[in-house]
Amino acid sequence: MRPPAKAESSPRRPADRVRRRPGPLRRGAVLAAAALTAGLLAPTTPGLAAPAVPAAPSDTEAKLAKLEKQAKALAKDYRGELVALTEARKAAEKASGKADGVRRELRAARDRTGDLAAEAYKSSGVDPSLQLAFAKDPVRSLNDAAAAEHLAERSGEQVRQLNTLVAERRAADADASEKLKAAERKVDELKKRRAKVAALVEKYTPEAPSSGVTASSNGDHPPYIGMEGITSRMAKVRDAVVARYGGKIVSVGCYRADGGGGEHPLGRACDFMLSSGGSMPSGEMAALGDSISQHAIDNADGLGVMYVIYKQRIYDMRSPGWDPMEDRGSATANHYDHVHISVF
Repeated sequence: MRPPAKAESSPRRPADRVRRRPGPLRRGAVLAAAALTAGLLAPTTPGLAAPAVPAAPSDTEAKLAKLEKQAKALAKDYRGELVALTEARKAAEKASGKADGVRRELRAARDRTGDLAAEAYKSSGVDPSLQLAFAKDPVRSLNDAAAAEHLAERSGEQVRQLNTLVAERRAADADASEKLKAAERKVDELKKRRAKVAALVEKYTPEAPSSGVTASSNGDHPPYIGMEGITSRMAKVRDAVVARYGGKIVSVGCYRADGGGGEHPLGRACDFMLSSGGSMPSGEMAALGDSISQHAIDNADGLGVMYVIYKQRIYDMRSPGWDPMEDRGSATANHYDHVHISVF
């Protein structure tokens, strides 16, 4: 009797040889991609986790608009620009703008992270640059620790960037909040002094610029720039400073049309230069600036001085005391190379 015929086994198709359960590394990569998309990634690098994005302050713009309105009203009542308040308001606006910029960067970074996660998921957790190797030997590649590590590194770098941006965002929001509170405190301080300031400004009759006011009568004086168009009160202050320090002052500049909204275009401000060309003054000249500033403050009542700016600080007679100013980027803009004096 012939033995029963053995059933012929069908040959395995090539595809069957590679359809194996994904190895743990591949499954981890896919899960990592999914978690990354959801913002819940805990990367293989210890200490990394996708951060939660802090909510943006909802009332900053309204507070800034209110500050601007209050600043304009106070400047009108106090008869001149309140530089300390203007500086505080601009600092708050700048800090708020920086916070907005960081928020935009953070959104872009999260979008890039989401794109990476989607890319990884669509390719079964495999970076496109590795797909060729996978195609040649899928089993070996899927179990290749280097491939999984490469994907983890890319994911980890994205999360590091997100963590950095979130930290920057929180710091920017905190800075904006503090600058805003500082400006609000300045408004409150000025409001409390309203009666005293009203009595102070009442002492000085408003003056219009006079084309007849030019040079000092003190004889020898430093080079003058923009003397036509200053008020008589400003000329009086100029002459008093030049009489005391004229031999040492480099130059004096007063009226200029492009004063940036300050007192120069009104003929109510002069700059007493301590160096030239935007350079920092020597120690001796910086000390001279200290002396000029203090002389103007000590004699403010008789001269009609409204405020003095020197060394990135302002002393306003309507709110006595030195207040720091924001960094404007240069020795001249920060008033290190000259003393600025404005009058009522």
